[in-house]
Amino acid sequence: DGEWFHVCWLWSASSYTLTVYLNGEIIGSRATYQRELRTGGTMCLGNYARAKSSQYTFGGDLFKLSIYSRVLTDTEIRNMASDICSNEEENLNSIRSLRWEDIILQERSGSVTEITTGCPSPEEIEAGRQAKMLRLIEERLETFESRLQNTEQELARTKTSLLQSDTKLENVTASLTATQEKLKNSEQELAETKSILNQRLNQTENKLLSLI
Repeated sequence: DGEWFHVCWLWSASSYTLTVYLNGEIIGSRATYQRELRTGGTMCLGNYARAKSSQYTFGGDLFKLSIYSRVLTDTEIRNMASDICSNEEENLNSIRSLRWEDIILQERSGSVTEITTGCPSPEEIEAGRQAKMLRLIEERLETFESRLQNTEQELARTKTSLLQSDTKLENVTASLTATQEKLKNSEQELAETKSILNQRLNQTENKLLSLI
């Protein structure tokens, strides 16, 4: 009917538990036999591997089938199921043991028809990612430039304030020098006045002595 469904099977090698998700929600879980995963097997998509009979033909479309090397989290599964064009699989590339991009390059048999999903290609996704990264870099550069301008303005204000402080300090120094000069002159005038007073006092004492 043209409707897509997201199906995820989880199997834990530690608990031997199988959990099935449909469209991001758990629909079943059960314990399995204790077993180990082996390499060297055969995978067949869309049919029963041993028979390859029309009786077992898958009646639908497959897209973005992947196998992961660890149990996915609920959040990761919901992100995948949220949008057929979700790039969550790309974010989990480091744990993808089998990738859809590699599967579609393998040999095909029977009637296999490619369909259009409307999702961007890996190249377009990478180009979009690089464009997004470039935008982030540009935004950071703009932020740094703005901070640099603010710092330069603050430095300019500080420089102006320092120059003003220097001018005030020079004025205070000049005023202090002038005050010291006045104080020196006052001390000289006081000494001269004291000398004159002493002379007059001596003269007055001499006159008083002559009258006696």
